[in-house]
Amino acid sequence: RFYEKNGFRVVGRQQKEYLLKSYWAVPVRQMEVSVVLADAAWHELKSER
Repeated sequence: RFYEKNGFRVVGRQQKEYLLKSYWAVPVRQMEVSVVLADAAWHELKSER
């Protein structure tokens, strides 16, 4: 996939919901069908916690 070739991976469901609620104002339905991508640096930071 394009995003994987460029160093991004899909964020898990719980993290996705947290990020969407924290940083964006989107309707519930949009949250359900959205994906959030993050780069390797973000995933490394999350695994260090």
